[in-house]
Amino acid sequence: MPRRAIAALLPLILAPAARGQLLEPPQASPPTAQAVPPVRVEPPEFDFGVADPQKVVEATFTLTNTGATPLVIREATSTCKCTVPELTTRVIPPGGSVPVKARLDIRGMLGQARKSANVVFEGYARPVVLNIRGTMSYAVQVSPSPIRPMGQRRLTIQCRSLDGTPFRVLRVGGRAPKVVAAEPSGVKPGERAVAQTLELDFTGESYPFVLLIETDHPAAPVVDVNIYDSEVSNRELPFVRNWREVGVDRQHASVGVIAAGGSAEFDQVVIRPDASKPLDLLVDSEDIRAEIVSRTPTEPGRERVIVKVTNLATSEKPLLASLRFRSNGLDARMWAVGVLRADAPAAPPGNPRPEPQ
Repeated sequence: MPRRAIAALLPLILAPAARGQLLEPPQASPPTAQAVPPVRVEPPEFDFGVADPQKVVEATFTLTNTGATPLVIREATSTCKCTVPELTTRVIPPGGSVPVKARLDIRGMLGQARKSANVVFEGYARPVVLNIRGTMSYAVQVSPSPIRPMGQRRLTIQCRSLDGTPFRVLRVGGRAPKVVAAEPSGVKPGERAVAQTLELDFTGESYPFVLLIETDHPAAPVVDVNIYDSEVSNRELPFVRNWREVGVDRQHASVGVIAAGGSAEFDQVVIRPDASKPLDLLVDSEDIRAEIVSRTPTEPGRERVIVKVTNLATSEKPLLASLRFRSNGLDARMWAVGVLRADAPAAPPGNPRPEPQ
């Protein structure tokens, strides 16, 4: 199972036990419950197309009661915390309609996404399912994404401009890229192209948690791609084991390009059974300063934390810094990724204070 999938499931499995709650067996539907509620869903599936992987996706559905009696919504649920359905009313009269919004927070993920939420009605055994799908990608799309080396030390990836703007790959993991093919044909390595195939060589070194690709595409100065491999997962395992005491929703956050002396902010959800205990933030890098700006409880066992990252680097370099949230002597780890400038160009847009969750 991919590491991200494991991380997404762990809060659901462990959080109730960590809060001292007992997991109750599912309740059987009443014998008189009907199977399918008379509801029409529009659209049948919400396709958000291509979305920025650093933004929260919002989907709106319309539920119409096609029956002859009012329908009462008992609850709206989802299979993971990343999908949050929002209700404006719980009663739908015959022939009436209500909107249902769903917020999909899978920031940091690249590639195709499929998520769903369930709307459960009183007196009906089966829920109405709201399906959401689309692709998370920067303006420069990387394939395959995530990267799955399967133990190979040499492999290739392709970077393609989604809007057709020719671009150059400047650095890959802080080093000059090795371009082995480009589109259109005839483009020489190092020249701007719509698509470029790169060779990666990890011989004699460990896979990074995230591969950083820097380009001169105006809408994609830095692209971060997860690497899924048992070698990477094993390094994260000691922190995963701490989930009963402290965990995080996102495994990495992009801060984009930070100018010399500049800063950027991102949000993270910290999960722990007792939020009254001190929460410290440790950073394993001398090139940045990271500090908690604010903490806001969102629900029992979960709090939204705003983190500010300040550039202290004396030379231009990629940023792949380990950040550890420490509570009760245990750490939950995430990664801050981006590019640190040593001169003074303005950082490109895309790093505003994140929206409240």
